[in-house]
Amino acid sequence: MFAAAVDAADQNPNTAVCSPSLLGSSGVCTLSIISVIPDIMQHYHDLIVTAQKEVLIATNAWEAGKSVELVTTALQELNDRCEKDGRKVYEHNCVDLLVRWL
Repeated sequence: MFAAAVDAADQNPNTAVCSPSLLGSSGVCTLSIISVIPDIMQHYHDLIVTAQKEVLIATNAWEAGKSVELVTTALQELNDRCEKDGRKVYEHNCVDLLVRWL
């Protein structure tokens, strides 16, 4: 994936999110997932459950529903795994609630 990102940036620099040299030095490669929400949330669930060091959740909406249940279940499973393995995984939440003033 990294090589494909660098090749695309070399062929057309406008397609890169950052310069090829920064991409190469930082190892950061953007990832886009295009699918339906249930599939994306299941993917997030699987990533959270297998996290090794840190989980960062940034969202602008946090309302009761299937998506939140999947994330909550994943965090609970991760917590159980960490207790069993005797390790810590740090979890950070950033919920940006847009408030509209009338």
